[in-house]
Amino acid sequence: MVTSHIPVVNALNVILKRKDITPTNTLLHGAYDAMISTLKADRGAAFDRNYVNGQVEYQKGNAALFEQEIQNGADPDLKQFARQTLPKIVDHLKRAEKLAATGGRLASK
Repeated sequence: MVTSHIPVVNALNVILKRKDITPTNTLLHGAYDAMISTLKADRGAAFDRNYVNGQVEYQKGNAALFEQEIQNGADPDLKQFARQTLPKIVDHLKRAEKLAATGGRLASK
């Protein structure tokens, strides 16, 4: 997942820089920070389970944010970016949900 995020973040940063937009933190940032704090104390199966469950919730929030941009956004470039990126977010959500259904255990474990 991380390797697919890098080009997405880079593409968004190009748009924001070109338009001189400074992004603001969303509730999603706070939720992500809380998830990271929780994971720092976890080990083993608890880490796996909490990581996967956190990813499910994060990707749900991320998808909702992008859907809102598509429906209500004022900037055509950001709306197009959201349209192009949402399928990747939905894919990550489906993968996380599938993994969560296993209790967060990877198949190779």
